[in-house]
Amino acid sequence: GLRQLFHRARQGSGLRGTVYIVASPFKTATTTVGHALVDLGAGKRCMGYDAAVMRSAKPIIRRLNALVTPDQNFAYFKRQHGAAVRRAMLPLLPKLAHFDIFADAPLGHTHFHPFIRKIIAPKARFIWVNRDTKEWLRSARRWETAHPDVYRNHMVWADDAKSRRRVLRQKWRAHWAEFTLLRDAFPDDCLVIDMA
Repeated sequence: GLRQLFHRARQGSGLRGTVYIVASPFKTATTTVGHALVDLGAGKRCMGYDAAVMRSAKPIIRRLNALVTPDQNFAYFKRQHGAAVRRAMLPLLPKLAHFDIFADAPLGHTHFHPFIRKIIAPKARFIWVNRDTKEWLRSARRWETAHPDVYRNHMVWADDAKSRRRVLRQKWRAHWAEFTLLRDAFPDDCLVIDMA
């Protein structure tokens, strides 16, 4: 029950064992990589997109990501905020614990800063998939406009596509910088794949 989760959090636990997190932005073959990891026997269960879990994760994501500043390295962040991260993630852990591969939101993709994910999954292996920028932006546009229930600002593509492309490129660069900080701390736990 909840009491056991609190006890485990105080002991510093989260997701136990090796898990794989496909940590690049959406529309970078993250689902394909997740299925490939199952086929290769790296893991057994890949968590796909779960709207209910994502809704419950959004306020946690905002609160925890705000704790990370660009001048922090992983060791400093963990010392300062590790206990708070584990406490905040308690409501999500039971929903995540059934999986060992995360290729979609909220633990996959770029929603949580990599430091946060490494704290709750200390043995996590992270995979970043690079994709040609123009192909990625075309794919993102098709995906966002086809899913207006998920992307409420999907009309920006029709009104100002140039602005939307600029925002997505800025987000890509920011998330890549975050991934690079994690890779600096854990080079053996981070893999970069070129989609081509």
